[in-house]
Amino acid sequence: MTFRHLPPPFHWRSVRNIDIEEIYYLAHYIGVKLDKNFRIKSNWSFYKHYEVFDVDGKPLFHIKKSMDMNVFFEAAALHLARIIDIELCPENYIVGNYDVGFWRFKSPIPFVMTTFCDGEVLKKGEITKYAYNIGRHFIFHKFLNLYDVYERHFILKNEILKRIDYDLAFRELKGKYSGFDRWIKKYRLFDNSEFLKGADFEVDQIRNNLISKNREFSDTLSAIKFISLEKKDDKIYSDFYEDLLKYWKNNCIEIFSDLDLDLEDSIE
Repeated sequence: MTFRHLPPPFHWRSVRNIDIEEIYYLAHYIGVKLDKNFRIKSNWSFYKHYEVFDVDGKPLFHIKKSMDMNVFFEAAALHLARIIDIELCPENYIVGNYDVGFWRFKSPIPFVMTTFCDGEVLKKGEITKYAYNIGRHFIFHKFLNLYDVYERHFILKNEILKRIDYDLAFRELKGKYSGFDRWIKKYRLFDNSEFLKGADFEVDQIRNNLISKNREFSDTLSAIKFISLEKKDDKIYSDFYEDLLKYWKNNCIEIFSDLDLDLEDSIE
């Protein structure tokens, strides 16, 4: 199913194509003023993606083609990530569709555009070296039900680790979160005091942000609930809101316990 629109507060804007003119307006939409002398580089790997650079060659944005089903879940993850801990994710994002084909046969293609995260890709073998940061991300990832946990999805700069890809979020809501199991077992992270310190810190960080950004969080959940009701004929989306609350209740009670949040449905 191709989404034609996501309601506010999600950052959504459809464009004719991925080109200089449209990227300029996409950046403006999320509050980034571009000099018009920027350039675009496109590549094919597993999917079509683009990189946007300023006139001096500094990376500004990453844009990728998404899948019809993925774009909603990725938008939800990116939006919630910015609420719970913006230090661990791209600073901003925008999603939408662009058109391809001749005018009579145009087919909307979903895209995801994120601000570029500067730094170095986390190297294999560095998991225990940055155990504190990995502990933070364990809680962050668990909240977002985020899978595909591999070093290539993490960028390190100034001792801060950022997750850059949110394609596989909110897909396994039935049961216990297991996205970090491979690293936990391989590196015995639950026996690592720095990992546990980082996890404890992130629980407090997310709790504090949910309190201070309660209105943003509530508005986002209301939008998710609206989509679940609107897509009542598609079980993937119609059950999502209720499944998400149940997942948080079963997996993130240390975050939500005793929090006085203005939510329509109680998570406790």
